[in-house]
Amino acid sequence: MYTFGILALLSETVQKQRKGGLESVDLRILEYFAAEAKEERRKNSHLFDSKKERLGSALFREMVGNRGDRPSRHGEPVLD
Repeated sequence: MYTFGILALLSETVQKQRKGGLESVDLRILEYFAAEAKEERRKNSHLFDSKKERLGSALFREMVGNRGDRPSRHGEPVLD
């Protein structure tokens, strides 16, 4: 998703540069977007689920399991 956003921003920046209308704010937006993408990539580069993700999954399973169509898993450990 970020790749397409960066490509769109690069395209717009190149067009503005060719027309002579490139401003410093355009480069700052591109720089910000690239930094945001880099930060998100770092957060999501782990192989295993984080503790927060495991808790969220367990909570979701617990909520879905309590609808009556499946028995709930009370007493089972949430985290290994």
